[in-house]
Amino acid sequence: MKANKLKQVREEQGLTQEELAKLLKVDQRTVSKWELGKSVPSVAIMQLLEDYSGVKKEAIFFEAFNYKTLLKIDIKQQNGVKLNPKEAAK
Repeated sequence: MKANKLKQVREEQGLTQEELAKLLKVDQRTVSKWELGKSVPSVAIMQLLEDYSGVKKEAIFFEAFNYKTLLKIDIKQQNGVKLNPKEAAK
């Protein structure tokens, strides 16, 4: 996983890693891992970060929501497999 915009958002809010960690009730090392892209927070914590900062969680943690990168797929190059959106929803 790649780095994200958490550090930028945190700094824009005027918070240190330690202060953000206390706000989220996690360890400072956990915040560091998130900022470096070594792990991602739970969806609940992502939502809390969005509510606190006013920045969409998808913008902060783009890679966590980028299924094409995570799954290493290119929808257009899937060996001729075509999904009908109505069928895929079933």
